[in-house]
Amino acid sequence: MMLKKTLLAAAMIAFGGFAASSSAIATTATGSFKVNITILATCNVSAAVGTNDINFGPQNANPTAALDQAQGTPISVTCSNGTPYVVNLTPASTASGSGAGNMVTSPATVNVPYQLRQANGATAAIWGNGGSVTGGVVTLGNGVQGLGTGMTAAKTYTVYATVPSTDFAPNTYSDTVNVSVAY
Repeated sequence: MMLKKTLLAAAMIAFGGFAASSSAIATTATGSFKVNITILATCNVSAAVGTNDINFGPQNANPTAALDQAQGTPISVTCSNGTPYVVNLTPASTASGSGAGNMVTSPATVNVPYQLRQANGATAAIWGNGGSVTGGVVTLGNGVQGLGTGMTAAKTYTVYATVPSTDFAPNTYSDTVNVSVAY
């Protein structure tokens, strides 16, 4: 009988020890989740009538006086980091894709032609609105290409204009150029 009591006591101690040891071992259940954000490509352009005008100033009428706007005018572009883009220019008077426009009077009876350019001079590359971006692939056309460096890092591009002659009726002539950024 003593043996039974000893075995029973040993069994109880062993069982109690297992119970004690199983409650002393910590078990961890795990799970996980994601943190997500979708950043969309974004671009802004800074060009404003009155601020970014090309002004040839007063000129004498002359059939051989071709004019280059040597100062140019700045256009600032900000795009999200790594975003490819194209800056396009469209004269309102003609909606020309080649950047050729007409400065007009009111009423528009006489037009003074001009050409938008990427650099100073009558032989510089034209600047029009033939550029596009599709699926991140740039088709340059006659726009000006860039790559975004972040929304706080503006890139400045200078647009120039040429006039083939000043042999027109005395008056003040103007046109508006629309700036767009394809991205």
